[in-house]
Amino acid sequence: MWADHVNKKIIPHIFGMIVKQTCTEQEESKQAALDGILAYIEAMRSGGPYFLGADFSMADIVLGTFASIFFCMEHYRGFKVPDEPKFARYHQWIKAIVARKSWQTVLPSREKVLEDWRPYAEGVAETELAKAARQGKTP
Repeated sequence: MWADHVNKKIIPHIFGMIVKQTCTEQEESKQAALDGILAYIEAMRSGGPYFLGADFSMADIVLGTFASIFFCMEHYRGFKVPDEPKFARYHQWIKAIVARKSWQTVLPSREKVLEDWRPYAEGVAETELAKAARQGKTP
């Protein structure tokens, strides 16, 4: 259920934020992404750093895949999850995600991520993903 939430309420807005070229559209996508992230963290269990508390799950993997490269959104769009009390659980969660040895072994380099996302940020990507994001759809 929460993996579906991530796929419908967060990821499309992350892609929209990077693909859309007007400040108004980017800000709308940023706010929608933050709203989705807030709903996600409000549903998190206590008792550990992960979505299900102590248990690492598919819900962690789905959002973690994108959250671990949010530095790209900050680089191109100035987006980051605010350092505010209502997002404290998110920051605890992402710190635990990126600290996992298994996570560290599969993450691409910062340079590679920035290079791969540059065409999207510059509005020149012609992938199905870019086309769908420009239209507010999920591919």
